[in-house]
Amino acid sequence: MNKTQLREELFKKVFMKDFADMRNLDTDEQKLDFQEKELELSNEEQNEIEENYNKIFSIKKEIDNIIESALKGYKLAQLNEVDRAILIVAVFELIGKQTPQKVVINEAVKLAKKYGDVKSYKFVNGVLSGVLNKLDE
Repeated sequence: MNKTQLREELFKKVFMKDFADMRNLDTDEQKLDFQEKELELSNEEQNEIEENYNKIFSIKKEIDNIIESALKGYKLAQLNEVDRAILIVAVFELIGKQTPQKVVINEAVKLAKKYGDVKSYKFVNGVLSGVLNKLDE
């Protein structure tokens, strides 16, 4: 599985947990892990997704603050769940600085086109541009 596919699977897992958290629902970690088993990911791929997932939720408040600082006229809780999960993964990658910024934004826009609504990709692109400005300050 390539990096794009791994990122997409990470996005799905983050989406499910964030969706449950925003609604104060219990998150069944076994269900989240089941997704990876169904895909028949290698141990290395499962570990990479799990490691990044755990890192995301260990710094989720920081990620949320960065996203919210780049939103114009919105609060994080107002965003649709798909856009929010895409932004969470993208900001995590931007903070980590292991993937070029252009690649992170391009991949986030692709996810928004695939999973979001008609305008999601423009919104995600705009917010991530704002995030980059905040991170460069």
